[in-house]
Amino acid sequence: MSKPYVLFIESEYAQSIEINRISKKPVLCTANFEMIFESESLMYNLKSGKHLPFLRKHALKVRDKLRQLK
Repeated sequence: MSKPYVLFIESEYAQSIEINRISKKPVLCTANFEMIFESESLMYNLKSGKHLPFLRKHALKVRDKLRQLK
């Protein structure tokens, strides 16, 4: 099972904006090496820590503890 994309890469600025608008995921525009992330999904914002940063911090602690158990 493949994981959903979390970042798109596009060489045209206008198309980068459109991809971001439709996908709600960040786009790296290689025309000017700018990250386009005006439209962000709720899941992206939670994972990045933009919304409810304490949840991300707690999840990272849990992940690290699980990795130590392996």
